[in-house]
Amino acid sequence: MLPLALLLALVDYGVSFVPADTDRQYVVVYNAGETSGTHAYKLLLRAFAPDGSIACETTSLFAPWPGRNTTKRLAWFEATYSGRSANVRPGTYLLRAYLTEQMPPGEKAEDSNLTNNQFPLEPPRYTPVEFNVRRGAQSIRCASTGERR
Repeated sequence: MLPLALLLALVDYGVSFVPADTDRQYVVVYNAGETSGTHAYKLLLRAFAPDGSIACETTSLFAPWPGRNTTKRLAWFEATYSGRSANVRPGTYLLRAYLTEQMPPGEKAEDSNLTNNQFPLEPPRYTPVEFNVRRGAQSIRCASTGERR
């Protein structure tokens, strides 16, 4: 058991998804720790097509930020539609997000809770993040907001 003073100084970033807009699903990173820490993080968003192949992915680097229980939208998956011919296979796409602390050589990890550094969780607590791409989609893409602080 950690002393209370140490518990209050923990760094804890996690990743999740927010409910989808009509054609876009956002990935959020949240700061749940008492301190922000000093190490940058890499976010990886990966979307799997209905056949299980990787449909798209994006990575984003971001610096830690102050403010407990704060979130930032750092990446998204989207489907675009237009009057042109459809180029995308319709169906259910599965989304996964991974967060990795970037430690300089010789430094120890600061993040005290690695269980929230990927979403969804692995079985038996796995609940898929599904995005339904409708018939007629012109394109799909994974993108980052480009925010670097």
